[in-house]
Amino acid sequence: MDPVVFRGVLGELVLAADPTTEADPVGVLVSLMANVSAVIGTGPHVQIGDTRHPLIVWPLLFGRTGAGRKGDATDTADRLTRAAMPEVEHLFVSGLSSGEGLIERIRDPRDENDPGGTEDKRLRILEAEFGSVMARAKREGNTVGAVLREGWSGKALAVMNRLALRASSSHVIIIGHVTPREFRLRLAATEMAGGTFNRFLPVYVERSKRLPLPEGIAPGLLAELGARLRAAVERAARHGEVGLDQEARRLWEDELYDELGCADDEEGAWTEFARRALPYCRRVAALYAVLDDRSYVNEGDLKARRK
Repeated sequence: MDPVVFRGVLGELVLAADPTTEADPVGVLVSLMANVSAVIGTGPHVQIGDTRHPLIVWPLLFGRTGAGRKGDATDTADRLTRAAMPEVEHLFVSGLSSGEGLIERIRDPRDENDPGGTEDKRLRILEAEFGSVMARAKREGNTVGAVLREGWSGKALAVMNRLALRASSSHVIIIGHVTPREFRLRLAATEMAGGTFNRFLPVYVERSKRLPLPEGIAPGLLAELGARLRAAVERAARHGEVGLDQEARRLWEDELYDELGCADDEEGAWTEFARRALPYCRRVAALYAVLDDRSYVNEGDLKARRK
C-alpha cells in the first residue's frame, strides 16, 4: 500500500500502533475512519449537486479466516477510539439482524413519556459475520437492504409495520468482515446491481507480520495517541460543508472525475463495487481534511483516497 494513504492524524496513529499487532495497517486505518466518521456526526459533509453527503464510511474487510486478521484490525481501531473518547462507548454495537432492529436503536421517541428512542442518531455497527447479513437480505420481507440503502445517505429511516418504527434522521456506520469465498457464494449479480452492497468500501486485508506474542499498544502510548485523536475529532466535528481548494478542484476536473467515474460506463459484476467511487473519494478526502481542521480538501487528500 502506498504510504500516502497513512495521512494526517489517522495515519500517524495507525503507524504508531503497527509494530504491536499482526493486523493489516490498511484494515486498521479504514476501521478507524469508520469509527471517527461515526463520532463526528452529521455536521461535516460534502455537497455534490443537490445531494448532501455526510462523511459516512462503511468499510467491508475481505480476508481469509484467521489469516486475514480482520478482527484484529477493527479491535486495534476500537481500542484507539475508546482511549480517545470513552464516553462514546454506547455508540458501538455488534450485529445487524434486520432493518427494524437497526431503526430501533436510533428511533425517535414516540412521545414525551416514551422511555425508548433517542435524539442522538449516531451508531456504529460491527458485523463480523457479514455473510449472514447477505443471507438475511435475500429473504422475502426482510428490510435490511432497503434500510441500508437509505442509511448510507444519512436519510430518515422507517419501516411500515405494526410498530411504525421511524428515525427522522440517521448517522449509521457499519464495518463488515467477510471472507472472499463467502462473499462470492452469497452474492447474486442482481443484488449487486440493486445497490445495497456497493455502498461498502471493499478492502482486502491479510496478516502484516508474524508476532508470536503480540503485545498490543502500551498504555502510555495509548494514552498519548488517544489524546491526539480526541483533539482532532473535536475540531473536526465543528466543521460544516467541506469544499475543494483550487488545486484539488483542478485535479478532480482534469483526472479523477473521469478516472473514478469510468465504472458507470462498464458492465460486469466487479464494476458494481466501483459505482460509488466518486462520492466515496469526496467523503474520505473530506474526512482527512476536517481531521486536519480544514474546511477545504487539498490535492494531498484526494491523492490519498485515490490510492
